[in-house]
Amino acid sequence: MSDRLLVSVMVLAFAVLLTTHVTIIVGLALRRERGQALLALVALPLAPYWALRAKMRLRAGLWLLAATTYAVASFAATAPSADPPGADLVNARSTEARVRSRGAVGPPRSPRRTPWHSGPVRGDA
Repeated sequence: MSDRLLVSVMVLAFAVLLTTHVTIIVGLALRRERGQALLALVALPLAPYWALRAKMRLRAGLWLLAATTYAVASFAATAPSADPPGADLVNARSTEARVRSRGAVGPPRSPRRTPWHSGPVRGDA
């Protein structure tokens, strides 16, 4: 799985988790369970439990799904890669050798004048 995809999944899962957590706390506070709402701010796993008890099943389900998705994505992001040790060095050396064998890559650059440079440019006589 690509790094960009993993980071995107982690960010999305965390955003859903945070939003759902806040909606659970607000829902508990509006149902006159302010003590539970305040405690759910500090003790995060209590939020879906109390949401289920207060019949907020969708919010509790979203919270659990987002937390699980975030945990799996963060574990996948920190897992070691499947490449053998030193594979990045082999790839770097082969790329470097290919560049050296071809000579300079791309057309030669011509000196340019920029608006903030008023003096002579290297290569000007």
